[in-house]
Amino acid sequence: MDVTSTLITAANIMLTGMVGVFVFLVLLIFIVKLVAKLVGEEAPIEAKNVKKTSLPKVAEGVSPAHVAAISAAVAQYKKQHQQG
Repeated sequence: MDVTSTLITAANIMLTGMVGVFVFLVLLIFIVKLVAKLVGEEAPIEAKNVKKTSLPKVAEGVSPAHVAAISAAVAQYKKQHQQG
């Protein structure tokens, strides 16, 4: 085989593949539009009347006990790492 016949064969295979993909995508678009027309638009789901329960109120900020525990842990960490 010479280079010219190889290039012609490659071009034929490439064009065949491109046409095949194009036809597939056109059919896919047609089918999707057809199904969309058959199904129609979905009606929006309306929220049912749900009673909103009040959640327990959470205290704002950090409790003093947590602050004390964190401060003690930090002080202990610093003390251990300063010694050795």
